[in-house]
Amino acid sequence: MDRSFNERVAYIYGETGREKTAVFPPEEFSFRILVNGDTLVTLLCTPQKLDFLAAGHLYNDGYIDSADEITAIDVDTGKKEIRVTAPGLSGIEPRKRIYTSGFGGGVISDDEMPVKNSAPSGTLSRETIIRLMEEMKGSGLLYKRSGGIHSSALCTNEGVVFHAEDIGRHNTMDKICGEYLLSKRRDRPDIMMTTGRMSSEMVIKAVKMGIFAVASLTTPTLRAVDSARRCGLTLIGYVGEKSVTVYSAFENVVL
Repeated sequence: MDRSFNERVAYIYGETGREKTAVFPPEEFSFRILVNGDTLVTLLCTPQKLDFLAAGHLYNDGYIDSADEITAIDVDTGKKEIRVTAPGLSGIEPRKRIYTSGFGGGVISDDEMPVKNSAPSGTLSRETIIRLMEEMKGSGLLYKRSGGIHSSALCTNEGVVFHAEDIGRHNTMDKICGEYLLSKRRDRPDIMMTTGRMSSEMVIKAVKMGIFAVASLTTPTLRAVDSARRCGLTLIGYVGEKSVTVYSAFENVVL
């Protein structure tokens, strides 16, 4: 992508005056997801991995159970449309609103989470958590260029398998979920790294994806902590250079 396309001029104000500089703010576009020709939702997002975003959004919102239900995904950047063909889906009610980059993808109360949605078991060391977080941070090309971008990565204990960036932290989870689904990969990476604050909706997405541990650079919300404890998800925050904070399923993290 041509860096000059979104180059802007800014001034750095310091103790000795101001200095002109070039900046590259992250891109934000509204894309409509159409299912069988009908508009489902409009998302504000960063225009990378849009096919994965649509597939992950459909899965995490409960419209599909596998990638086999999707026969085609066509991204039209000119019309700002992601057109999904899924013959088994019909009569979908369109959502008459735009999901902002920070929107949680639907409000789901903890009590509505089915009992079958419980996190699998697993073991993770403090050193592995820190190493995976550093690997994810090193993969953030958009962040290095402009900042203001969230990253998420789906990992095994050995390393990052899928990585996505977006202005919306929920979008990053949908993108890597969609990439995993469409890859038809048989083994499931079950650790997620993310830069953003963990909300209860993101916990629910993680559990639905079959993940046993989620680690973030920052904090989870109280509702996210309570949801993770109810589901058995290993929830980790404030991943630093030497330490991590574990909020749930403490026995799954070893020194």
